[in-house]
Amino acid sequence: MVKRKIEWSSQAKIDLSNILEFFYIRNGSKTYSRKLNLNLR
Repeated sequence: MVKRKIEWSSQAKIDLSNILEFFYIRNGSKTYSRKLNLNLR
């Protein structure tokens, strides 16, 4: 499988941070946010 490098724009980084924070607040735990972040990066 070919790995591709994603170049994140400034706005995309902010959006990702907001999404991860949303799930942290919603779930009361950083576990899901960490897994999501690893899968996206």
